[in-house]
Amino acid sequence: DTLKFAWGHDEYMYRMLVANNASIPQAGLDMIRYHSAYPLHDKQSYKHLLLEEDEERINWVRLFNKFDLYTKDGSNDLRESIED
Repeated sequence: DTLKFAWGHDEYMYRMLVANNASIPQAGLDMIRYHSAYPLHDKQSYKHLLLEEDEERINWVRLFNKFDLYTKDGSNDLRESIED
């Protein structure tokens, strides 16, 4: 939360949800906020800047990204089971 970084639409959505008191748990808000920060969660860059408790946050983001990236192409089991 104290690391300075260039933000985009993910941060905007996160801030709008927080400002409007959305009932999404913190893990869900973290998924929204950090899922496009690939150097952080995919390449494990900046690990030396993270706090110990950030590891769980990053694990949730990694879990979410499996669905975020691979449900858009329409050729996966999750999407097929939802559409049936």
